[in-house]
Amino acid sequence: MKRLATITFLFLAACATTPQSTPNADVLLQRDREFAKQSAARGHLAWQEFMAPSAAKPANGGVMLLGPQEIGDNMLAAFASGFTLSWEPTRAEISRGGKLGYTWGRYRSVFSGKTREGTYMTVWEKQPDGTWKVLFDTGDPD
Repeated sequence: MKRLATITFLFLAACATTPQSTPNADVLLQRDREFAKQSAARGHLAWQEFMAPSAAKPANGGVMLLGPQEIGDNMLAAFASGFTLSWEPTRAEISRGGKLGYTWGRYRSVFSGKTREGTYMTVWEKQPDGTWKVLFDTGDPD
């Protein structure tokens, strides 16, 4: 956990030059909102579509999921078991180089009748075609 905190700190320090209100940051806010909308509508398929080729996502038991297929398969199993997830970004920033950015906000999940809320952070990477895709996604329950 300390390593993740250190990596997150270093990344945030690198991005800390572009305020939320800039058009570039607004692009990430819109992209994250579209991801949330598509996740609600299309489930695991949206997770596969929005992931960068080298995406990573922590899963239960300390496992790190790698790539769109593995992440999508994990989300397919979660959604099939009755899991629901929604989120809303509240902040976005883009690095000076314009190829990395992050969004963070609040999420809500429901599984087996138990609701959890927390804070999430998604790291985005600008792809060669100009689209933004998820490089890393994680959340921290309250």
